[in-house]
Amino acid sequence: MSKQNFRYTRNVRLRAATLSFAASLGLAALSAFHPAPARAASMQPLILLPVPEAPHGVPRSHVAARLRHSVEMASIQSATSAALAALPLHDTSGLSDKLKQRVEEIATENAKDQDIAEAKHFFAARDFVPAWTDRGQLTARAKKVLARMEKAKFDGLDPADFALEGERDGNVQLGSVEELVELEVQMTAAVARYISHAAMGRINPRSVSNYITIDPQRPDITGGLTRVAASNDPASVLEEFHPTHDGFIALRESLARIYESEDAVQKVVEIPSGPLIKPGQTDKRIPLLRTRLGVARPGDVDDLRYDAVLEKAVVKLQKKSGLPSEGFIGNLTLGVLNGHALGSRADVIINMERWRWLPRDLGKHHVFVNLPEYLARVVTDGKIIHTTRVVIGKTKNQTPIFSDEIEHIVVNPTWSVPRSIATKEYLPQLQQDPTYLQRRNIQVLGRGGQVIDPTTVDWESYSRRSMPYRFKQPSGRGNALGNVKFMFPNEHSVYLHDTQSRSLFSRTTRAYSHGCVRVHQPFEFAEALLENEAYSGAGIRRMVGGGERHVILKAHVPVHLTYFTAIASREGSVRKLGDVYGHDARMKRMLGL
Repeated sequence: MSKQNFRYTRNVRLRAATLSFAASLGLAALSAFHPAPARAASMQPLILLPVPEAPHGVPRSHVAARLRHSVEMASIQSATSAALAALPLHDTSGLSDKLKQRVEEIATENAKDQDIAEAKHFFAARDFVPAWTDRGQLTARAKKVLARMEKAKFDGLDPADFALEGERDGNVQLGSVEELVELEVQMTAAVARYISHAAMGRINPRSVSNYITIDPQRPDITGGLTRVAASNDPASVLEEFHPTHDGFIALRESLARIYESEDAVQKVVEIPSGPLIKPGQTDKRIPLLRTRLGVARPGDVDDLRYDAVLEKAVVKLQKKSGLPSEGFIGNLTLGVLNGHALGSRADVIINMERWRWLPRDLGKHHVFVNLPEYLARVVTDGKIIHTTRVVIGKTKNQTPIFSDEIEHIVVNPTWSVPRSIATKEYLPQLQQDPTYLQRRNIQVLGRGGQVIDPTTVDWESYSRRSMPYRFKQPSGRGNALGNVKFMFPNEHSVYLHDTQSRSLFSRTTRAYSHGCVRVHQPFEFAEALLENEAYSGAGIRRMVGGGERHVILKAHVPVHLTYFTAIASREGSVRKLGDVYGHDARMKRMLGL
């Protein structure tokens, strides 16, 4: 909505508008300022005030005139309030018509704005009776709503998105019915926008990346507006639209602490990066580490030696920060000590935004994959029952971000090679060596599905667009999908699966796949996934060998592929993960952070 739609007239126009407005209401309040000339001699002054001594050279009459003008302007403003208070707002014959007309105008001008459409539905449901004003003044409920929205920064939102033109400390001055109508529309749009931002976020996830295909659930904004306008505690109604996930709540609590501490941040001496420090080793950075952690050096220990007392303090810090608590001092631990690895305000806000994209109900029993963390978790009744490492897509073959449901498990899977891999990677290799796929146990299939000898094909005659063949890898030893895959049919053709490349799981960063998610412990993962099914992980393992077999789940399991780079701990610290796909940088630009 354009801000011009809500700009209030002030200054010179105020008095003229006030007089005109009061006159149209038939009020006598302003007539005291313009008495009949015939009775001028007997007119009593409006307010009796002593005229102060005039400065040297200024006539006392001038001082008195200025004083009267000041009093008159104050009285005009009081008369304006009195005139508005006298408006028969309960008799909305004229006001409702104007409100209806204005709402419909704005809805037509902003046809694609869903918040405005919700505002129109809200007013239509109440026959266009004003919701936020009574006798020309903001209601107590409206003031509570404004007070809550002014604190939106603590929700990870922007208070400027909900500010009213001309509003100061919950008060708005009105000079005409038109301005009252504009206030009603503006206030409704602001509350609708707050509900939308709280529930869905400020930006469309799909605008961040083509690999993000989440569609946040839109709340009942019309119903929300009605409840907010009618509640004696509207702030609690607005609170209901924020996510209730533990991860979101922890980040919001951390954001409040960040705002509190931003002005009190003390600069610390950097601990230089360098080789990994293991317990028992000596390093010139040890004295700085002791100072930073507040650990005294035992009398019998070399000043540069990493002793057991210091190790205990380091492990405690690592546990608090969510780092591997092995006692080794590497760059991640040094980053926490130097403040680099802690999530910034911007990091916290964009990750709060991502929580708003997820379904309100993740599922009583669900799978939660956090790509920057390279971990998959099985969660039941809010408790993590299994965690496993995963390998995710490369930067050029990113694992997408979305939610779906695991429907079945395939044991001894065959691999139908995606066309993008077939044309971009395998075709150039075949043009150099027609036996390339045979060494990898990958079959070439013709248009009819028949197996073709790749050495009989003139691969040089084909391009990426014209290549007509499909490639398939049979199940068994060497299959890229390993022994099992977990299927949730989706537009990206990605899934969770086993792998033959076990060595990659030992690496810290694990972005090596073509987009699917490789699971480190597939049978243990299956055991946790199937806790409510007739099958078990051991049963799945016994099926390995032979042809492809399908295990249909009687109850689909929600799976969420997510991207959280800032994770708040129960102790209040924020752990910052790497922005493997660059989504953080784009979101910060989009939100102006």
